[in-house]
Amino acid sequence: MEPIEVENEAVENQAVVDATKLPPRERHQRIFARFAELAVGESFILSNSHDPKPLHREFDAAHPGAFTWDYVESGPERWQVRIGRVAQSETEPATAAPIPKLLCDARAMAEELGNLSAGAVWKLAESDRQLDANLVHLPAGRRVDAHAEAALDVLLVVVSGGGELESGEGEKLALTEGRVLWLPHGSRRSLSAGDDGLLYLTVHRRRPGMSIQLIER
Repeated sequence: MEPIEVENEAVENQAVVDATKLPPRERHQRIFARFAELAVGESFILSNSHDPKPLHREFDAAHPGAFTWDYVESGPERWQVRIGRVAQSETEPATAAPIPKLLCDARAMAEELGNLSAGAVWKLAESDRQLDANLVHLPAGRRVDAHAEAALDVLLVVVSGGGELESGEGEKLALTEGRVLWLPHGSRRSLSAGDDGLLYLTVHRRRPGMSIQLIER
């Protein structure tokens, strides 16, 4: 991934990744991809508009003992962290065989619910995947208008916040943290966020992406 330059004397001559210029739903994936490019002893600077503590927890889970995390600048308007590689991660064996790996910490993202943009804030992007998955954020007062998926069953998991799902027959289901809903193909539904907003995960068989329209409630 190409570095994005940020002016700062403290990071002169070092690659900088500006998270504020990355698409929100790809942000953590692309930062991890940049780390994967590092050789042992190399580092880059992450620049962000807030303290990236949730990302730090993801690094702890994915690369324990293999990275360094040093603050170069600590707010109030910009945070910069030097992320370095000090060892090869146990989760990165020198083999081409597919292995399980951490993609996203949904709970960590839920802690920053107020900072998330509306719409898909993360998506499964592995090229050889058999599934599609999206982590979707609806701010308070927003909704996904009534729609139907003709060909695919969809699994919906509420990660944080709350709201309501209304079926095409007018039945209403409360969306509360931890609830898992099955949306059978052909079913018509709309979703609305409560006062705290709504963060939910959808999973279904891979196919061209759905078009989700967010409207004011």
